[in-house]
Amino acid sequence: MKLGFGLYRHMLDDEHLKFAKQLGATHIVVHMCDYFNQQTKFSSSDQPIGDKYGWGVADGLIWTVEELSAIKKQIESYGLTWYAIENFDPKQWNHVLFGEDGREAQIQGLKQLIRNVGEVGIPVFGYNFSLTGVTGRIVTDEARGGAQTVGMNGSNEILESPLPNSMAWNMTVEPAATGTRSTMTEEQLWENLAYFLNEIIPVAESAGVTMAAHPDDPPIEVVRGLPKMVNQPEKYQRLLDLYPSAANALEYCLGTIAEMTNGNVYEATEHYVALGKV
Repeated sequence: MKLGFGLYRHMLDDEHLKFAKQLGATHIVVHMCDYFNQQTKFSSSDQPIGDKYGWGVADGLIWTVEELSAIKKQIESYGLTWYAIENFDPKQWNHVLFGEDGREAQIQGLKQLIRNVGEVGIPVFGYNFSLTGVTGRIVTDEARGGAQTVGMNGSNEILESPLPNSMAWNMTVEPAATGTRSTMTEEQLWENLAYFLNEIIPVAESAGVTMAAHPDDPPIEVVRGLPKMVNQPEKYQRLLDLYPSAANALEYCLGTIAEMTNGNVYEATEHYVALGKV
C-alpha cells in the first residue's frame, strides 16, 4: 500500500509538493495533460468539470525526457516518489481512440512517450480508453457536513448532446472542425483498444512501464451518442485477456467500480487483486 497524492500539471510547484509531504504522502501521481489550457470558464483550483464544450484545448505534444526529468527532480527534492502519470493528452491519441486516419502516426508518438517515461524511471502510466472521457458531472453540496463535491444525478444535457468533431476525451483537439462525431458500436471500440494494446504493451514491457487502465467514468452504456466499454467489473477481464502481460494492468478506481450495476465491488476487487493486476 502506498499513500499517493494526485497533482494537475499547473500544481507542480513548491506549495503543492510541500502540502503533499505535510499530509504524509509518499508517492505522486501527475496529470501531465493541461486540462485547463486556453480556457477561463472554470476554476483551475479544483478538478475540471466542464460543460458540453468540454474542458480546455489539448496540444498533443509528446513529453520529452528532459521535461519529465526536471519534474521528477523537483518531486524528489521533497522526498517524494513520482510513481505514475495519469492520462494521455487527448490530441496525442484521438485518432487511435476513434480508429481513424492518422492513428499509425499517433501510435508511434505514444510509443516514444512510453519509452521516455521508462527512461526517466516512472513505473506506471494510467489511461482511460474512452471517446468522451469524464463527462456530465455536476457540483453539489451533498457530501459530509454539506461539503461541496462532484457527482452524477441521472442524465443531463451534457450526457445527451452529440460529441462535436472538434472534441475527444472531453477536450478540444481540432478547434476548426465542424459537425458531430459519427456513431460507432461497442465492438468497434474494443477493436480500437486491441490495436492500442497490441502496439503499446510490447513497448511498455521493454521500457519497464506498467500500463494501467481506468474503468469508464461514468460507467454507463452511452455518453454523448458514443459507447462506453469498461463499464462493468467483468469487462476488465476482457481487457486483460486482449494482451496477457505483466505490463497490462488496471488502474482500479474503487469509486467507479462501486457505481457499476453488475457484480459486487468486494468480489470484483478480490478477483483482480488475486490476479496481481491492481
